[in-house]
Amino acid sequence: MLRARLALVALPLSIACGTPPSPTAPAPSASASSSAPAASSTAAPAPAKTNEEAHKFAMLATACWFGGFWADAEGETGETKQKAIESRCIDVATKVWGSSEKAKIEQLRALDAKAVSDVAAAVEKIAANDALDAPRAGNLSKLTVAVGDAMRELVFARRAGDKVQADEQKKDVDRLSKDEQDAVPALRAHAALDALLKADVGDLGKEAHAIGILTIVDRLNIVRRVPRHLKIYAVGDCFKALFGVDIPKAVSDDVTKPLERGVWVGYLVDVAKAAGHAVPDAAMKNDKDKLALAWAGTLQALADKLDADGAGISPNTELQKVVMVVKGKIGAELRESQKLQPSAPPVPPKK
Repeated sequence: MLRARLALVALPLSIACGTPPSPTAPAPSASASSSAPAASSTAAPAPAKTNEEAHKFAMLATACWFGGFWADAEGETGETKQKAIESRCIDVATKVWGSSEKAKIEQLRALDAKAVSDVAAAVEKIAANDALDAPRAGNLSKLTVAVGDAMRELVFARRAGDKVQADEQKKDVDRLSKDEQDAVPALRAHAALDALLKADVGDLGKEAHAIGILTIVDRLNIVRRVPRHLKIYAVGDCFKALFGVDIPKAVSDDVTKPLERGVWVGYLVDVAKAAGHAVPDAAMKNDKDKLALAWAGTLQALADKLDADGAGISPNTELQKVVMVVKGKIGAELRESQKLQPSAPPVPPKK
């Protein structure tokens, strides 16, 4: 099976540029001084003209919660990757609580509801002193909570997938084991993801949607690891929301029942077709080729969604860079899959 290997490219976090000091104004004339009204000592100072500091901080929290997926997008590997993941979360915790103690980091990475709420409150507080972010402080806070909720679902799905990770002996089993049955609710949970995809957060709506799509791309890494008969449970509800494809009737809500062979391949072919990347009939030689092409078509459909969101993503945070890298890797995967497609028959010469 052609796998979607999303080993992504590194780009450093943006650093806001400070505003250069204004030149010194000339002293007012005596007449001007006597006629001008005295400035009110109680007037509130105008917000400092910083460069989307709250927005950047919300994306830093998002990077912390994505963990390894985001680190891959930064091109980090090995020991450097783990240190970078920890560093992002330490920076977030320090900003939110003034502390990077282990307990706080664990709450943050576990997406504890109170911790997510505290991060959102910090985002809103930072926005209040930012001329660009102040008008949308509430939406930045809402986006942070929506991302945190969706990432919590993803974390539970990852854990469930890790627990039942496929091995060579499990790949052709049609009945779910007890551990696999217990994993299904976490794999299927998607309410928070749906809310993120549809989040009403003003001019941040495209970013919310793009983060939701990245979450689904990350879910595909879970799909690659779990046994064949769990794959539809991991993405079926997501693909229903995105492409309108129903989960096959053969996939029963009663997870104790045996699953039919070939359902996963047929389902993914249907998803690719509904998403606008149908597998050519001539390429359907066998299930292996069919699955590889359908997988690539589904990935391309997700790239299409990211592309549609592109214009609404700020160039001042890491999100735009991560989206571009993911799209690039999907494009490479598609080009690889095209090698499986039959070439057009030669045109006979004219007589």
